[in-house]
Amino acid sequence: MKKAKENSYLYVDSTRRQETAVAPIAASRWPDSVVVQNSIARKKFHCPRCNSGYTRLSDMKTHCQFQCGKEPRYQCPYCTKKAKFSSNMYVHVRRMHKDKKLQIIDLYKQLSRVRY
Repeated sequence: MKKAKENSYLYVDSTRRQETAVAPIAASRWPDSVVVQNSIARKKFHCPRCNSGYTRLSDMKTHCQFQCGKEPRYQCPYCTKKAKFSSNMYVHVRRMHKDKKLQIIDLYKQLSRVRY
């Protein structure tokens, strides 16, 4: 393994098993497929439309079929917040609307779901 200069990162291209020393980059700018130093590549499958990374092919296929490019499915009945996952919407209602009934709106069915 080549030695990298201080204050620089070691870029490892997991597809070619190639190492290159690069200047520091903000953590938020590293793509999912980049492996820093000796860590293992975790996200091998990427959505062809939005480039979201997944560890399993089945997860990527599910994303492409049900989530990618689609509008959020669930809406809060008390405000304009929308979410793609019902669990996230339930958390929102519990945290932001504590004194209200725990329910969400399914925009695909246009019916409310109620949980007790």
